[in-house]
Parts: sequence; C-alpha cells; structure tokens
Amino acid sequence: DVVRHFDSWWSERAPKAAGAIAGDVRRNDGNPAELIATVTFESREHYVANANDADQDRWYRQLVELLKTEPRWIDGEVISR
Repeated sequence: DVVRHFDSWWSERAPKAAGAIAGDVRRNDGNPAELIATVTFESREHYVANANDADQDRWYRQLVELLKTEPRWIDGEVISR
C-alpha cells in the first residue's frame, strides 16, 4: 500500500508539483521493513512550494496513516547526478 501511494504521487501530484524531476522508493537492505523514498526537484524553491501545498499535506497525511511510525525526513541538496 505504501509503494502504491508513492506511485500515485507521480501520477496525481507530480503533474501539479512544478519542478519534480525524479524519485524512487527503495527497501533498506539492513532492515527490509524500512523503505527509503526520494524525490528530486529542479530547485529548492520548487521543493518548498510543493512542501507548502495543501494537496501535498493531504497526500502526506494519507501516507502517515499507512505507516507504523511517522517518517523521518532528511532534506538535502543535489550536488551530483
């Protein structure tokens, strides 16, 4: 269900989230119950605009309902591709 929810982000949210260019969901080799998700935006401004969007907040709250615990977020700057 969690993976399906992330997939829905790309079909439903990404077209409305300016600057979203890449992302994936990975299973942690060290803890198979843990997933790691990434999304890359063209700029910090696009990222912040998406983070402040009410529809994004609704999507996030639906995600949290699927999880055992609140996710841990790590923001970062892309320095190489």
